[in-house]
Amino acid sequence: MPPSTVVPHQLPAAPQLFVGRADELAALDDAVACLQATPVSLIAGAGGIGKTALALHWAHRRVDRFPDGQLYVNLRGFDPSGDPVHPESAVRGFLHALGINSKSIPTGLDNQSALYRSLLADKRILIVLDNARNTRQVVPLLPGSPTCMALVTSRDHLTGLINLHGARRLPLDAMGNAEARTLLTGRLGAQRLNAEPHAVDELLAYCDGFPLALSIVAGQAAAHPDFPLSALADELHDTPSRLNALNDSDPASSLPAALRCSFSALPLRHADVFRHLGLATGPDISLHAIASLNALPLHQAREALRGLEQASLIHQHAPHQYRIHDLIRLGATEQAQHDLPEDIRKTALRRLVDFYVHTAANADRQLNPSRELVPSPPLQRNALTKQFKGRKEALEWFHLEHDNLVAASRMAARNRFYEQAWHLPWNLTTFLYRQGYWSDLIAIHLDSLTAGDRIADSTAKARSHRILASTYMRLGHEGDALNHAQQAIDLFTKLGDHIGRAGVKLTLGLISERRSDFTQALEYAADALEIFRSEGNRQGEIRALSSLSWNLARTGSHPHALMRCLEVLVMTRELKDAHGEAHVLDTIGYCHHRMGNPREAAEHYGQSIDKYQDAGDWFNMAGTLGHLGDLFHGQNDHNAARSAWARAEAIFERLKHPDLAKIQRKLRDISAH
Repeated sequence: MPPSTVVPHQLPAAPQLFVGRADELAALDDAVACLQATPVSLIAGAGGIGKTALALHWAHRRVDRFPDGQLYVNLRGFDPSGDPVHPESAVRGFLHALGINSKSIPTGLDNQSALYRSLLADKRILIVLDNARNTRQVVPLLPGSPTCMALVTSRDHLTGLINLHGARRLPLDAMGNAEARTLLTGRLGAQRLNAEPHAVDELLAYCDGFPLALSIVAGQAAAHPDFPLSALADELHDTPSRLNALNDSDPASSLPAALRCSFSALPLRHADVFRHLGLATGPDISLHAIASLNALPLHQAREALRGLEQASLIHQHAPHQYRIHDLIRLGATEQAQHDLPEDIRKTALRRLVDFYVHTAANADRQLNPSRELVPSPPLQRNALTKQFKGRKEALEWFHLEHDNLVAASRMAARNRFYEQAWHLPWNLTTFLYRQGYWSDLIAIHLDSLTAGDRIADSTAKARSHRILASTYMRLGHEGDALNHAQQAIDLFTKLGDHIGRAGVKLTLGLISERRSDFTQALEYAADALEIFRSEGNRQGEIRALSSLSWNLARTGSHPHALMRCLEVLVMTRELKDAHGEAHVLDTIGYCHHRMGNPREAAEHYGQSIDKYQDAGDWFNMAGTLGHLGDLFHGQNDHNAARSAWARAEAIFERLKHPDLAKIQRKLRDISAH
């Protein structure tokens, strides 16, 4: 048969059930519309993410756009059952499909590719190059005609294909929860899913949006229609064995096999970095943290991460910040457990924790420069640390790393890094306390109490009890707050630490204040002030005077309180204590408010709010917003009052703080007028 009359139809069957991917399908449609400019499109993503299904679904849907035929080859670039297909073998297969008999095929890959491109000239043919290993495997199979389209799928980003051949890259990520649920429903039926909604939620979480994992789970459930889905969810619940539960006797449909194949294709240094990533516990990880974990200089860590991102094993979702899908992380953890001895794993984790301990200490000094300086334990060899130029940069880092820092603190406790399990919570206290992450603060400081016991450090335990007392007080758990405050007082007294004891008295004053017992709070503040002055501790003196001023104001002694406030204001500005200044500005505003000076009150409240915002202290900022709303309400400026209270409400709602109900009541009352 003459080659010109042959119309190949090599596409495998389209997936029986295909859901979602609307944006990706639209992008491929757009690629056809721009064929003259970019005749090559690349679908890149991790193994099991659904690249082939997307390519085949779209190809069958748009087959009318390619009336001269469709060519397909599985290049087996990451096939667990065999070696990658050589491009010469793939070209010969295409030439046969285009009607060229074996005797007419020239020798040599270059000659064969030239004939192949000649046959495609001016034709409208779709070429699907599935599961490509690298650019070298793909280039000989690309059409020379802009009327043809090459659709490539690969776990690798194939940057050579993009840079040298103008390919459009379409990154493919995990399915969203709604799409994943639709896929399961299509396989198992709505009735079965509706009968066990909790088990379905668990299955979706465990599959992490990977279509291959979802298909394996659906296949296992379909094979046992009388079994409850909860039994399957229970099997997947155990994290270390989850990958085995997503195995299949056919390597082509096994998620563990797909991940192992991706891992085996990595260069040795990249593979080692990937293994170590399986040790980290946070939701993402930074370049500096990865370098510390692996004991690598930054430039070597960066080069390895580029390779892992190229292989679709990690994703850089923000500058120098990397995420890894849960199922891929399990693969990395499995490799780490198998290939790295326990002492190597422990040392790596210690370097990671040391990075967080020392960097958090640097950031904390920017947020709270007047805080008592507690030297961190020595930095492990080859662990890195970061410095910060100012409070804003430090606060941004804390926000970015919040979940990782808490995870690292809990991990330090589990691994018996007791020094770090106390120092990291200490270094996180300012940020977590001001931001209102009080549940996190309690969890890590309960760990730090255990650590203090293990290292027989009574000072560490006393400080943790003091922080726990203050934090439980913020949450309204008065009994727990008093219990920890008493233990802190007892320990500081035994240690002869008068400054520590004075700090606890201020916490006891806060507890009295929440009970509206301002007279008792004044006594605690006066006791603390006396101790701080006798010890020559000016920062403590500011805190005690600030507490004294506020409680004087609450007892109605506004002129006396204002006089004290002006004294404190001078001290805070001398010591450049912006956070302390915010406290006293709020009290000055409150005194002017109660003394009938609304303009001065609004001015000082506004300054206090700005300084609290700069310091990242959301709780106290909300309190001052509440005072400002009260001021406006007293002046019958309901719109301004509503605006201030609404801002306070949003903060208290995020903090889940008991004061939320009080603010909401005020907002309801003002809306009724």
